[in-house]
Amino acid sequence: MRPGQVCLSGYMGTGKSTVGPLLAERLGRPFIDLDTHIERIAGLTVAQIFQAEGEAGFRRREADALKRVLGGEPAVIALGGGAVVDPVSRALIRAEAVLITLTAEPATLRARLADCGGRPLAAGDPLARLAGRAEAYADCDLTVPTDGQRPEQIAAAIAEAVA
Repeated sequence: MRPGQVCLSGYMGTGKSTVGPLLAERLGRPFIDLDTHIERIAGLTVAQIFQAEGEAGFRRREADALKRVLGGEPAVIALGGGAVVDPVSRALIRAEAVLITLTAEPATLRARLADCGGRPLAAGDPLARLAGRAEAYADCDLTVPTDGQRPEQIAAAIAEAVA
């Protein structure tokens, strides 16, 4: 696989923000949670951005932040669940990073998302968007199922594959 940036993609609840710091530590790189990065730049939470600007406004901010972090020092970057859906952003990620998609079975996701902590796209049926994103998630360098595995195991498997 290519050296440089390592991006973790996948639906909410697949473990990107949990596995990411562990992987970054194994690879000796900083960890960037893209949603947290956007919040820091905007001075607003993701929920506040969605409320004020809608999903389209958030996605514009996400694309801009993504360009900046991909152009920075090599890091492990946890992408928002919808970041790879935009074909332009996905092409940029594919050109600049190793793209790893984390997956989990719907039952696992439902259990993990039972307390969504105010995620804007988790209202109602939190899995409603999953099928529509499957093709975007499949366009990656490696797919890693997270069901029944400890985050440390997942990070170790990804680190081995990236090395």
